[in-house]
Amino acid sequence: MWTAGDVVDSGYCGDYTTWTLYSDGKLVISGKGAIYNATPAWDSYNIQIKSVVIEDGVTNIPNEAFYYYYKNLTSVTFNGETPISKKMFMSAESISLVVIKGYDVEIANGAFNGFDDVNSQICCLFNGFVQVPPY
Repeated sequence: MWTAGDVVDSGYCGDYTTWTLYSDGKLVISGKGAIYNATPAWDSYNIQIKSVVIEDGVTNIPNEAFYYYYKNLTSVTFNGETPISKKMFMSAESISLVVIKGYDVEIANGAFNGFDDVNSQICCLFNGFVQVPPY
């Protein structure tokens, strides 16, 4: 039986990027560079993932990385300047908090497609200047 903070699974998701899923539902993506543009390695744990932390150094996350099936995902923290890609959180309607600590983060058109009313669903905390195109 796992206790909070135990590692459930981990692995590489890019040439120099890794992912770690903890038993409390926290997924941490770290390293340097981009994540592969394929189905994310953590996708089979989509129901268990409650929060995502993307560390500084991760430069790109594929479109639809946390879409639809991530029904229990409630918060996402971007610690660097990783762009939020198209449909990254499409229909992941449980998200209530997105924390962006970078200074020049671009949010792609449609990053939050599928939300009934994105402005009432998500509280974004920005540390610096953020470009937000219409959803």
